Amino acid sequence: MIRSGRYGVKNPKWLPGSCRWRSRTTAELGTARLEQGRVRAYIQPTRSPTGGDVVPAGRPFPFVRGIAFAGSRGISKVEISFDGGRSWDTTQLRRVLSRLNWMPFTYVWTPPGPGTYDVRVRAYDGDGVVQDATERDSFPDRTTGIDRRMIKVS
Repeated sequence: MIRSGRYGVKNPKWLPGSCRWRSRTTAELGTARLEQGRVRAYIQPTRSPTGGDVVPAGRPFPFVRGIAFAGSRGISKVEISFDGGRSWDTTQLRRVLSRLNWMPFTYVWTPPGPGTYDVRVRAYDGDGVVQDATERDSFPDRTTGIDRRMIKVS
């Protein structure tokens, strides 16, 4: 069963034959808030430098990548910071067909010099509302907070 506008974690993947189905017309705890989706951005560790990688200084590093989501409101902007959130720069969005899809983003970065950089990303939904930076647990309506990575530059 797949329902448009829901996070993937709300969709059952495999159901055993002994499973009982129950149809509901009202939202359960937390589900109503998920319908719209929290504004959220993530750095993709498989395509971006991770804590163990060392990035060369002074040369463009073209693959800081990630994804952002805000439910049916879509994503209007994703920003990235390399100084722990003191300053922000706009990333390049790669438009997708539907607002209900994750919005990929990229950023070409030229590290100014050696050191350890605190990289953070934040997203804005289609209404211009910035993602909630407060760290919260996933129950009952998804996590909040800013995704971050520490990147070493030599």
